[in-house]
Amino acid sequence: MAEDNEQEEKQEGLPKFDWAKFQRNRFTYKWQFYSEEHDHHFEYVDDYLYEKGAIMEGKERTECVEVGLYKGPKKPPWDFHIRYSNWQLALRVEFFKEVFDERAFVEGYQPQHKYVRLVIPPTIHHEILNVINDFELLHIRDLLLELIATAQDTYIRDVAFWERPENQKLITSAEKETEKAIQVIDQSGVDMKSWREFEGKVRPQLNHIKFVFNTGTIKLEHEWLAREFVENMKRAYDDLHYKDWKKDLARYPARFDENAHKAKFKYRLAKSYYNLFTKGKFFKVTKAQPYPNRLMLCIAKLIEFSLIPVGDWEDPDDVKVKHIRNWLKRNDLEPKLTYAEVPADLEKLKQYFEPNFLEMADATKRADAISVAFFICQRFDIQDLLPDLIHIASCIKETNWLVGHQMTSNNRMNEPEIPEMNAFRLLMNGVKGKKKLTSLKFTLEGEDGEYELSSRLPMFLVEKALREYYEGYRVEFDTDAIPTSFKKNEDGGIKVEKESRISEPHERYLVRLVHGLYNYLKDHSGIDEGEILPGEQYYEIIALLFKETWVFYMKYVDDRAIIKQIKEWHQLTPES
Repeated sequence: MAEDNEQEEKQEGLPKFDWAKFQRNRFTYKWQFYSEEHDHHFEYVDDYLYEKGAIMEGKERTECVEVGLYKGPKKPPWDFHIRYSNWQLALRVEFFKEVFDERAFVEGYQPQHKYVRLVIPPTIHHEILNVINDFELLHIRDLLLELIATAQDTYIRDVAFWERPENQKLITSAEKETEKAIQVIDQSGVDMKSWREFEGKVRPQLNHIKFVFNTGTIKLEHEWLAREFVENMKRAYDDLHYKDWKKDLARYPARFDENAHKAKFKYRLAKSYYNLFTKGKFFKVTKAQPYPNRLMLCIAKLIEFSLIPVGDWEDPDDVKVKHIRNWLKRNDLEPKLTYAEVPADLEKLKQYFEPNFLEMADATKRADAISVAFFICQRFDIQDLLPDLIHIASCIKETNWLVGHQMTSNNRMNEPEIPEMNAFRLLMNGVKGKKKLTSLKFTLEGEDGEYELSSRLPMFLVEKALREYYEGYRVEFDTDAIPTSFKKNEDGGIKVEKESRISEPHERYLVRLVHGLYNYLKDHSGIDEGEILPGEQYYEIIALLFKETWVFYMKYVDDRAIIKQIKEWHQLTPES
């Protein structure tokens, strides 16, 4: 007990994480500068640069000020400010989602401003404001400041490195070298299938590996050690996205496709500014003069505030105007997918899923559901099911909030008074909040009478078991604990009804969904159910679908734990 008390004191003595500070820093951008002497970018407010022995020791610091963006009034009414801020956010999303790789649509969350606060030298801030004023853009001042900061951060973090000639070689050679790596693993024999492939032929054998350094060459001639390098590389790729080394290694050059895409960042940024200013009616253009000099100069100046060179820094304005005009003429901006029409075979799906569930999504699907289904179909080679899985993923995402959070949420939408559910919530939320149980009454099937526990040990063990199970399997408590039905109305609204009781284990929404998915995959996936571990791949597919559609509230969950949960749900019966 003394050791337990000491441990609790140590935990209580830990500094509390400052979420307010974390959130403030997350939405604050600290302005940077480029040092030619060190060939590197640094933050102006990085105090470590000027300490004794640091690279900037003895040099004069540049003072910075904090500039708030999208600031609202301290007192109501706030309506105008909210509309004004949302209007600027809408402009950012509409015209810059491609250039800043907006993930909201793919990940399925609401877009938001990246920065609402800048820490910037006052001279640079005034210079930017003068340019914004000169081009009569003060009504979108905060948006432009955020765009300049976001572009600077993106360029320094993701683009500048790949503009170096030595790194361009990594991009251009990736595909050819990946083919060699696949050939090495295939021929090394670490995949036992290769024994049959080379039957009756000379089977390749790995004898040694040469490592060529700039200081010399090391030749590893021990066959087993050399083989381990290949085995470990294969094992590492077997544990990646598709759980198939050849598929994942073949995707390796695609990493550099993204970098090649990033190398065109400044062209896409220029195009996004152009679309904002022309389609947003901030500059007037005509068919005869689609690229007026004044607009080109404005874009050039905004881009250079992000530390992105437009030609040489010393070039005069008329040369930079020509550069921007050429960038716009020679480069197109590929639209980013946000929605797409993907019709599903609803008559087929109605054989496995409830009509009210299938009605929750229409033919227009969001990018996040499309992305989830595409990933699953690629991983399990079930591309024929793509339209159906897109529809199912869309329906799951649309229904999560209707049946979830029933244990912990304060939202009791359309919920009748259920004394037993109130007691259940009191028990679980109390245990979760580390309140102690003082007694527990229970009856057992086949036993007469009621029993009671009040000693601290059984209470302690029950608390611990409930708390640990809740933390690991929260969805068991939260989702459809009360029988919930929903139906989409003709006007697009959703009618939700709840019964006055607690659900039976086997009748819950997710359990029914697992049964429907299992039968659908068994009939249409082309994957054999198997005899030794029946339905194992079906369980993997369902588990991945649930994880990627946020059924378990987070994606960083061990696949094995989810598969185990899916199996348990599938095996539930009225007698469970």
